[in-house]
Amino acid sequence: MNTPSVRQACIEPTILS
Repeated sequence: MNTPSVRQACIEPTILS
């Protein structure tokens, strides 16, 4: 599970926080 979708789902919430 190292697809761009998974990575983006982890990166975006981190930036929003």
